[in-house]
Amino acid sequence: MKIKEVAKATGLTEKTIRYYEHRGLVIPSSTELNGRRFRDYSPEDVTTLKAVSTLRRVRFPVEEIGRMQQDPACIPEVIRDYGESIEETYAALGRIRELLRQGDLRSAENIYALAEKLRPAAENIPLPKQDLHFRFRQLDRIEAEKREGVRSRPSGLRFGWTEIYNGKDRNRFEEMQTSLRLAGIPFRTRTFTAVERLSAQNMVNMTSNAPNPRVPSATNYSLQFKLLSDKNLDSYSIEVRRKDTLRADAAFRELK
Repeated sequence: MKIKEVAKATGLTEKTIRYYEHRGLVIPSSTELNGRRFRDYSPEDVTTLKAVSTLRRVRFPVEEIGRMQQDPACIPEVIRDYGESIEETYAALGRIRELLRQGDLRSAENIYALAEKLRPAAENIPLPKQDLHFRFRQLDRIEAEKREGVRSRPSGLRFGWTEIYNGKDRNRFEEMQTSLRLAGIPFRTRTFTAVERLSAQNMVNMTSNAPNPRVPSATNYSLQFKLLSDKNLDSYSIEVRRKDTLRADAAFRELK
């Protein structure tokens, strides 16, 4: 099955299906044709995607779903931990609900007074994950370089763009773009395809010193046919901002 058919069968978007595939929750079979990778989803893959989406709707973490896939024997442990987490969350939300029902929160004149009124309910609630695992760009890069023993680059080099891929593998090119999008990393791409090669060759023909340069010769026609038919000449490149290079490297670690 093609991804459009899978999206229709599961009710998921193509982007969500790609994300689950990227995280290893579903691994469709694939074939290579003319340097491109074509995925073929089986009925079993559809069943897996439906199960994964159900578990995600009840807020099972992606990591735990993958863990249960690999080792079904751990399901009781995951359920126990998940149940405890749910109980703690609902207990905390219950305390907050009671405070909201009391109505005196509206009398708070500023955030300090509001925080003081909510403090009893908030003491045992952990910070949201995004507050604990934030991306602080420049600081993240510096800390990563310290851990890896890499000397920090001069501050002037954090501006501009750097090339992280230049090759002929279109499948790899597309997978890297997907990884960068999922990681929220800005990037820009460049392609040099058959049409662009032909346009470049026509510009050469137009400016040649032939008696009638606007009329391509038989040799030029042969060359143009080769330029259009030889996909091995296609090339692709991806660039990210220099300050995002480490984040991009981390995003590509999950690519096979």
